[in-house]
Amino acid sequence: MNARTPAINRGLTELEDIFQSQRKAFRHAPNPTARERRDHLGALYRMLVENIDAIAAAIDADFGHRSSHETKLLELFPSIQAVRHARSKVAKWMRPERKPTSIW
Repeated sequence: MNARTPAINRGLTELEDIFQSQRKAFRHAPNPTARERRDHLGALYRMLVENIDAIAAAIDADFGHRSSHETKLLELFPSIQAVRHARSKVAKWMRPERKPTSIW
């Protein structure tokens, strides 16, 4: 055992609490509407954009030294673009589709 064990255990407990909170939220609303999903994606988008420098600094600290420009270009901007894309397509992706089926 090393000196980090209590901190690791605390972190695992926090992660378990977060996971249980997410499970509870899913059970409460397992099938959000397109509007709710867009709202959630919008909140994620705002969180990423508003905290882009803090996220880059945290990644820099984790790696010992990593260019914030590299982190933004290769990690954060693609994530932001993916959220924007998903937000614009979520209603289309949720539309029912007719699929042919075999008699067998």
